Amino acid sequence: MSSSTTATAPRAVPAPAELARAFVTPDRSRARPAWVELPPAQRGELAFDGETLALYQWGTDGPVVVLVHGWDGSHADMAGFVAPLLAAGSRVVAFDLPGHGRSGGEIAPIPVLARAVAAVIAAVGPVEALIAHSIGCAASAVAVLEEGVRVARLAFVAAPARYLDGARALAAQMGYDEAARTAFEAELDRLGARLHEMNLPRQARTATVPALFFHSADDRVVPIAAGRASAGAWPGAAMVELDGLGHARILADARMIARAVDFVTRAG
Repeated sequence: MSSSTTATAPRAVPAPAELARAFVTPDRSRARPAWVELPPAQRGELAFDGETLALYQWGTDGPVVVLVHGWDGSHADMAGFVAPLLAAGSRVVAFDLPGHGRSGGEIAPIPVLARAVAAVIAAVGPVEALIAHSIGCAASAVAVLEEGVRVARLAFVAAPARYLDGARALAAQMGYDEAARTAFEAELDRLGARLHEMNLPRQARTATVPALFFHSADDRVVPIAAGRASAGAWPGAAMVELDGLGHARILADARMIARAVDFVTRAG
């Protein structure tokens, strides 16, 4: 058999519209199992955009803390926070973002995720604090800064900076020229991404809610520089820099969890 017949055919580059849809469509199959065993939850559903959001609640009394997972994940990503929050006297609420886990939906750009965060908080509030991971940080920040959500404290783990950065990195990976990249970004905006507006360092300048950021130096999904930019722009925020915990493993780190729980449950 000749080499011409055994050579692997070059991978087809997706059209801008196809790539844009993929960029804002979560892959449910990539969800990870919980880092620790979750206590039995009270399950429920919340109507949202003609679909439903899957809700999970633990505890019946105390200030409410809402957990917001990241891209391609589920509420189970935030399992490590549940028992410590309950021990601190909190009631805990988690949910699957649109297009994730047991929730309905398919297209899930940050503005849609932010409205989902706001809808959950309106349904279970008043809410004392949010703990969020990755794109859940961006969604939570937009919910607070644009959707009128009121919370007393925010803990952000592996927070991104600019939606545009991720989009342009993907376009570069695909080898897009300027015309294709422009078409890709325009399609993302048509899908509701508001790509150029989802800029956490810029949006954070008006923030008044106390925030604590955590990031691992070896995060290869969201570089620590992004977390530094967002934390540095958030008035009064502090950032805890860790190492060796990557992007997902950080959610299983007992030290990080303890500091986050202490921050969001601290009185005053």
